[in-house]
Amino acid sequence: PLLAYSIAYFMGRFSQADSAALAAHYGSVSVVTFMACEVFVETLGRPSEGFMAAIVAILEVPGIIVALLLAEYQHQ
Repeated sequence: PLLAYSIAYFMGRFSQADSAALAAHYGSVSVVTFMACEVFVETLGRPSEGFMAAIVAILEVPGIIVALLLAEYQHQ
């Protein structure tokens, strides 16, 4: 998220809020890619681990926190 923010803000000349929103997007885990992998594993006939959906949800948190901190930084 920090790299995406820097590129959007400094090179793309986006506002700080828009740069933070973009950073949140690129800092998050791709649920679509996760689901594609789940379908692929299922197609192979292998069992999928049930906890993987929880891991994907947990991995969303750092990207969201960083983006919120970047967005908050603009108000100071």
